[in-house]
Amino acid sequence: MPDVDASIVFLPRFTTLVGAPGSSTIFEFTTLPLDVSRHGGAQFQIWRGPISGGTFTFFMEESLDAQKWVLGASTPEGVVLAADETKFCSYSFRLRWFRIRIQLTGAAWPIVTCWAEGLLRGGGGGVWPAPMASAPPPGVSGAVTPSGFDRLALKKLIDSEVFERFRRGGGFGLYRGTLQPGGQGGGKL
Repeated sequence: MPDVDASIVFLPRFTTLVGAPGSSTIFEFTTLPLDVSRHGGAQFQIWRGPISGGTFTFFMEESLDAQKWVLGASTPEGVVLAADETKFCSYSFRLRWFRIRIQLTGAAWPIVTCWAEGLLRGGGGGVWPAPMASAPPPGVSGAVTPSGFDRLALKKLIDSEVFERFRRGGGFGLYRGTLQPGGQGGGKL
């Protein structure tokens, strides 16, 4: 388990998000799910420039399975950013997966430039402690696990399932602001 910080770029400087035309006036974009089981939290900053007639709201979301997403306990609702505003965020992980969801609303063709970057803090996070390569030393207690439970084997199984899902989907593609496996998400940009 790393005890050091690692830099992370959720959205590169400078990313432009564009809502597709249609009947909808709410456009959502997400980052890829990030396995944060080896990290305790994140400290990052998010910035956005002017938007063409609409609002910019971001949500910090967590998941146990990278499929069903919930808002974190420390941010039970979205955060609205004003034009040219930088927001500094500190977030402690509870679940295994983390992502940022951005919602643009209001205009028929909202266009905005933004970025988000920062640090992943060292230390195990949430309910997903890093797997141990061997048993803990005598006298050292760890997480309570059933007899014969192999965390490393479970992590490998979960990781292989996620990898297999991506492989079967034909690789990655950019879909309506979301980098997702083989065609899931909105229409192509």
